[in-house]
Amino acid sequence: MIRHGEHLVAESDVEAVLGEHGAVWQVRVLATPDPVSGQEVLACVVPGVQVAEECRAAIAADLVHFCLGRLERFEAPGWVAFVDELPVRAGDGQRQADPGTAAWGDRLIDVRCLKQDTSTAQQPDTDR
Repeated sequence: MIRHGEHLVAESDVEAVLGEHGAVWQVRVLATPDPVSGQEVLACVVPGVQVAEECRAAIAADLVHFCLGRLERFEAPGWVAFVDELPVRAGDGQRQADPGTAAWGDRLIDVRCLKQDTSTAQQPDTDR
């Protein structure tokens, strides 16, 4: 389970939703440290087809929007990493991959801004 603020996120729930997306061949969801929420959802995606470097951010955003239509906002990935093979998760009987964001380098895409609740955002002052 991922502890995102006051919420618990089941990795398997997020994996099930992402697995329905046409661009995903395999997916593994991990917790990664987050200074605001304690832990953030990191989706490690093996794409179903070759994804050009310049298209990865758009596909990552599409994956988050796909999740937001099916999961609670806190359950959607805040980070997406496109990988060639899935990392090991604790409990798989092998050494766990380092889930810290620095370990993923340029494969990691920050999509946390897509999860922000815009209904509570301050509106611009138009009365001036």
